[in-house]
Amino acid sequence: MTVFTPDKDKHMTIFLMQFFALLIAAGLFYIYYYNVVAGNRYAVRRLESDIAAAQEQNAELKNTLYEAIDPTQLEQVAAAQHLVLEGNPHYLSLNQWVSDSSY
Repeated sequence: MTVFTPDKDKHMTIFLMQFFALLIAAGLFYIYYYNVVAGNRYAVRRLESDIAAAQEQNAELKNTLYEAIDPTQLEQVAAAQHLVLEGNPHYLSLNQWVSDSSY
């Protein structure tokens, strides 16, 4: 009678091959996600600098706007254009008609 004994070394080599394959796959997965995180960090830093530049530009635009609508500046522009401030404008009266057929 022949007794078959399982090859114990064969099972160990299969186990070690699977283990190292899993280890290599996990390492590649880690490297890939590390690159993704590093790319996101770079993108966040770039966006933060873009936001800071946009806020600076916004402040400059607000400053320009406030200078343009300054009452003294507007009075100077009106005087240069020979405009007169209307003291009693008719378009603000309460006796206006709604349409042409209402009077």
